[in-house]
Amino acid sequence: MHAAVIHAAKDLRLDERLVPRPSAGEVLAHFGAGRICGSDLFDWGKGRNGDFSRCEPLVLGYGVGGEIEASAKGVSHLAADRRRAIKVHLHF
Repeated sequence: MHAAVIHAAKDLRLDERLVPRPSAGEVLAHFGAGRICGSDLFDWGKGRNGDFSRCEPLVLGYGVGGEIEASAKGVSHLAADRRRAIKVHLHF
């Protein structure tokens, strides 16, 4: 899969990443659409957001819409092939 990753100020790349497997209580979603927020723009333009500086690459895309592809043990209320608005906690 590809991910939009900020490596440094004004250094945005599409990086190849492994498709993660969901752990207990998590789902795997296929992103259909996303957005860039103001904090993403500060991170891209200046390599920081306020007093917080980036010390490692940052994967963008935490406010998205998509479809659930798979769910792990402990997830019963989110079925596969259902569209959802998603607030993501990315694990890379």
